[in-house]
Amino acid sequence: MPIADCPVKGRLSTFVFGNGLPAFALALIVAGAVFRPGDAPWISDEPMLLHGALYLNSTPGHFWKISLPFTPAPYGLLGTRGVHYGPLAVWIDQIFLVFTHNPIAMIAIRAAAVAAVNALALYWLAKSLRVTPWLAVAVMLSPWLWLYSRQLWDNSLCVPLSAMLLAAYADFIMTRRPWSLRLAILCGMLLLLVHLMAIALIAAVGLHLAVMEFRSLWRFKWSLLAIVAIVTAVSWPYWSNLLHNYHQDIPGGTSPWRGYFFPLLGAHHLTAAGLENVLGDTWLATRSPIVAVAQWVSLIAFPAVWVAMLLAIPRLWRVLRLSPRADPFDHIFAVAWAAVIFQSALDGFQHVYEGPHYLNAAWIVYAAFLFFLARHAPAWIIGVYGASLLGVTVAIAVAIYQNAGMRSANFGSALWSQIDAVEEIQKFSGDSPLKIDVPEWTKHPVALTTLGELHPPPSTQRPRRGILVHYRDASPLDAHIAVTAY
Repeated sequence: MPIADCPVKGRLSTFVFGNGLPAFALALIVAGAVFRPGDAPWISDEPMLLHGALYLNSTPGHFWKISLPFTPAPYGLLGTRGVHYGPLAVWIDQIFLVFTHNPIAMIAIRAAAVAAVNALALYWLAKSLRVTPWLAVAVMLSPWLWLYSRQLWDNSLCVPLSAMLLAAYADFIMTRRPWSLRLAILCGMLLLLVHLMAIALIAAVGLHLAVMEFRSLWRFKWSLLAIVAIVTAVSWPYWSNLLHNYHQDIPGGTSPWRGYFFPLLGAHHLTAAGLENVLGDTWLATRSPIVAVAQWVSLIAFPAVWVAMLLAIPRLWRVLRLSPRADPFDHIFAVAWAAVIFQSALDGFQHVYEGPHYLNAAWIVYAAFLFFLARHAPAWIIGVYGASLLGVTVAIAVAIYQNAGMRSANFGSALWSQIDAVEEIQKFSGDSPLKIDVPEWTKHPVALTTLGELHPPPSTQRPRRGILVHYRDASPLDAHIAVTAY
């Protein structure tokens, strides 16, 4: 029998180039997101969210005239634009606290869930767009997806929810399955309970649904109305607060024009660009030349997305003209383009362009554009692109492990090092003089306070000593926290 006709070889080829091996690779990446969860950051928002969850869980409340032994969070943290974020992240923390007070365990569970949703959404979107699932594998290797999956932060929840929203709606456009539409609506409602920057993507899907899918909207009106009604009822305290307390607070000295053009950098999460925003400038100074080259190679996603956006304009035009030639792919990319346009208007109005996290609710749109162009790319380009992202992500993980975090304002000492320091402090009396020489704790004392609440000191008598909290050495890289008693 010729080798080409061998049934074993045929099955192996299907496994490698079909769905088997890419699915296995995605499973490995999800497992990697859970590796060493204690290496995650613990700066300001994470402890504030958990601090609020601890307080609300210990406070009896009334919801819809029902007495409860706890109070569901009415809203989340106050944003930089003067608006409270939604309560979903606090709700998740409240649920976590019922089972464990260990934040490292919380990160492990959340990292697994977030990475799994990201992987499933990318795999599903690749299937809808009829491109190789290896593109989903390549994108999942992004250091940004890895970093955001390992944070007990509210904003980072936008990443998996937006991905699932677009993947589900694309599947509905392609297959007309009603459960896909219901899932898209649910994800949209949950996104609003995380961050209002998700309005751009939600508006794009909602506009397409109302104009192009009105019959489907009417056909499934009761189930869709039920989803909207239930989520709105559960979260009504948030909406009531928003309606009565909304005010615009734009930082002075900012530019609306930079906001209008900010969405052109939407492919950021598909690259290894701008990592110094989280890891600090020392990351740039100490990275190896190989990692620097890998970062530059990953930037290919920017021009690829820009070209794809240009090539998708005729598809948008066919949909706008209600052309009978418009196919399901045209409608998917019309939604993607509408999301970019709405994001530009929103960012310009809010003067938003300061950081990559403002792309967390729109990143999946640019992944769709990348898939659109990359389906014509040879396999080796996809391989090189994925390898560049993998190299940078591994380098970051190793650096964080070696340094117990990163001495930067947006990462700081790893959570495990902070927990060790708190446990060392708690070996001494609570009235011991405490001097802190760790900038992240002096700037954000809630990080220390919340860890003390999660890990209360022993009830036994403890000696009184002077306590100095400091970095282990003077190296600008080493973020180990040390505790010295005197």
